[in-house]
Amino acid sequence: MNKIFILDDDEIDQLIFIKLLTTLLTAVHVVSITSSKELADKFGGTETKPVFMIVNKDLLTVTGWSILNQLNKLQPLVPIYLASHWFTPADALKATHYPFVKGLLEKPLSEKAIAKIARENNLNYQPYVPEMAPI
Repeated sequence: MNKIFILDDDEIDQLIFIKLLTTLLTAVHVVSITSSKELADKFGGTETKPVFMIVNKDLLTVTGWSILNQLNKLQPLVPIYLASHWFTPADALKATHYPFVKGLLEKPLSEKAIAKIARENNLNYQPYVPEMAPI
């Protein structure tokens, strides 16, 4: 099972991420993390490293940028997608300074974004097909 870490302190955004990722990607386990301390514990332990992580740029207690600086010290790095409700051109430029940042994700996450992430990380993407009500 492929593990994905989501670092976001907004419970609603976490639920949306989890629902979309587990619905559209097969054989994934999403681990929700709400603080930088919890993230450090996950990486410091014996737990299997994730296939990729989604990190909220706008955490309440610490910025996503400081999380990226902490992660930059860890080896081996995992691909990171930075998520936010909005990005500035300066954010996009700053993200290029972190070679492990694979992209910027606008919230709410779209199915198209998940399909792209799946391709980039060799995961099985299952397009959503709504069930038709019986006639």
